[in-house]
Amino acid sequence: MKRTFLVALTLMLVVSSCGAQFDHPTSAQLAQELAQRSKNGLALARFSEATNALEIHYFDGRNEKVPLEINGEIRVATQGGIAVLDLDPTIRLKMRDAALRGDGAAVLEEFARLGGNIVLLSNSGKLERRSAVRVDTFVIAVSRDRQRLAFIGVPQGMSAKESGVYVGDFDSTRLNRVFAFGSDDPRQQQLDGLARPTLDWSPTSKKLLFSYRGTITTFDVDSGSSQKITNGGSAQWSPSGDQISFVGTQSQAMLLELSTGKISAIDPGFQIPSAMEWSPDGSHLLIPEGQGTHVPYGCHWVYRISDRAFFPVCDYPLINPLPFWIQTGVRTAR
Repeated sequence: MKRTFLVALTLMLVVSSCGAQFDHPTSAQLAQELAQRSKNGLALARFSEATNALEIHYFDGRNEKVPLEINGEIRVATQGGIAVLDLDPTIRLKMRDAALRGDGAAVLEEFARLGGNIVLLSNSGKLERRSAVRVDTFVIAVSRDRQRLAFIGVPQGMSAKESGVYVGDFDSTRLNRVFAFGSDDPRQQQLDGLARPTLDWSPTSKKLLFSYRGTITTFDVDSGSSQKITNGGSAQWSPSGDQISFVGTQSQAMLLELSTGKISAIDPGFQIPSAMEWSPDGSHLLIPEGQGTHVPYGCHWVYRISDRAFFPVCDYPLINPLPFWIQTGVRTAR
């Protein structure tokens, strides 16, 4: 009886905090499952620009702040870690001064000339490893075994004409360009939606998923071969490697079954503005829905794949910094 009451209270608080009527039925059983799994460390997090910290929200109502050891220019959540681009303080000062002068070209020039190291942090914010190379980039991805990195841009000191998708090992200065942009450098353009470039590693760390200008491609980083798999954008590999989530050509949340090639819409008629996030075990997706939710600025939903159940997460608007899944240590209720 007590547990039923708490679940009902949770649902009431969610609806109250959102101040809206939902298009989806909300699953009390899913809410209960998420609250229970929070006791084992499952949570959502986002980056705090003001404090250089992770703001962690557990589904049982607890919150926590974890300071990051490195204050990077780019912060990207990876499965089990956080990747950042670490710039030397001298570069930061030069870029800041150029920005204050309104000299955007000088900002890019300093960034391109000196670059930064890709650094991997643990979920507790501690430094784990630093790349041997310095790069000029705005999109980075770290493999799930934490041995490989990928980025969009150029290695330090190289001409912008060499812009592409590069892959390499953390401990090596050798890089392999698997895709060349040529004159179509995305760093020099304002790209939104399906045109925006994204990267994601396969669970085996042998293939790279690349979304760009409405096309989703896989690269075998060892052989150099590539294959177009579908049209869309913001593609993400499931932790098991048997599915890929992506934003379809009509901006809907889509799933691709790799074994059969079957593509299905998760929530027909609803649009999403950015990538979905897989939970660490692949059982749930975090879906940002904009159109049709009747929630101001949209709403994030937790979607359970096994039974298509939904539960709203209204703490995060559909603006940066966006939330992502995180698995922390075992927590006890306070």
